[in-house]
Amino acid sequence: MLEMNTKWSALAAVVGLLTGCADAGPSDLLDQSEQAAPEVAAQTIESVEPRTSLEDRPGGGATNKPIEYNDPELKCYKLNAYGSVANKAQKYTVPTQPDLYVAFNVKAPWTGKQYVRSFRALVDNKAVLHHWLLFRQLAGGVESIMPNAVGAHPDGEMLHGWAPGGDDMYMDIDVGMEIPANSVFQLEMHYNNRTGAPSLDASGVEICVTPTAPKNLAGLSWVGTDAIGGASATGTCTPQTTKPIKVISASPHMHKKGRHMKVTLTRAGGAGVETIHDKAFDFDYQQGYLMDFTINPGDKLTTTCTYSGPSSFGKGTNDEMCYFFSIHYPVGSLRKASIWQIIHGPNTCID
Repeated sequence: MLEMNTKWSALAAVVGLLTGCADAGPSDLLDQSEQAAPEVAAQTIESVEPRTSLEDRPGGGATNKPIEYNDPELKCYKLNAYGSVANKAQKYTVPTQPDLYVAFNVKAPWTGKQYVRSFRALVDNKAVLHHWLLFRQLAGGVESIMPNAVGAHPDGEMLHGWAPGGDDMYMDIDVGMEIPANSVFQLEMHYNNRTGAPSLDASGVEICVTPTAPKNLAGLSWVGTDAIGGASATGTCTPQTTKPIKVISASPHMHKKGRHMKVTLTRAGGAGVETIHDKAFDFDYQQGYLMDFTINPGDKLTTTCTYSGPSSFGKGTNDEMCYFFSIHYPVGSLRKASIWQIIHGPNTCID
């Protein structure tokens, strides 16, 4: 009961920070007293080198360089920030307000069920754009602009994102993300306009889709923690799965105080601990990493973020986050039923 009360306190702190409530603070954050697993022989899993040819590739992965799919039904569409629902060619005027979240809802510009092959970032105005996240709204919705988005997505399925230094994503021919017919996307932009004047922006993403279903359906999950209070934060993910999970790509995400992230995989039954990611973090160059590892039933991921000084959770650049966004298949397998799904949606794996 004590553990559950503590988690609800942490959730209240996150909701308060996202919605601007002044009474939420670090003292409400999740108790991180759980001890790390005993040290055992560690094995480092290196990220996969980018691949550009479909010939002789092992399959089941991804690359950050363009590949030729030889698919006559493949089509590419652009989803970007816009100034008016009636005129999407008009750019959005970004006000001189630091740390502004703006959400743009856009109907899928295609008909019928499609499968995503690739995501390519479209960066229009680097001077005002910090990052963007792309979601599919599970309950649909109408096209609209929300100029003060709170950053919570209980009904959103995150598909991809971009921050300075981030890479494009091209999935192997046997991997793709299913997009049902009549889907509505939400492109959430994090603007940080310090130019001294309102500035125009039409940043977004190019999505290439095909009606041909791949062998493996992939998804993206939130891994890490929202419970940040101090110079470091640790979160665990123990997926509720009975089948192996293949992780093909991951993107660490923190803010200005972020200095280092380490992610380990503790095998079930005391079989050992493997280092998945152990690298310095650069707020101005948020690189994504190609991965090739398998999470088996009972395994646990542990994400540890280190900051330059005391930090607390928040969506502003002077607040902090600790996420290891993980693209994997089968879709829906890298998740854990918990209170954190209220914030991030069903594809969340935070114990």
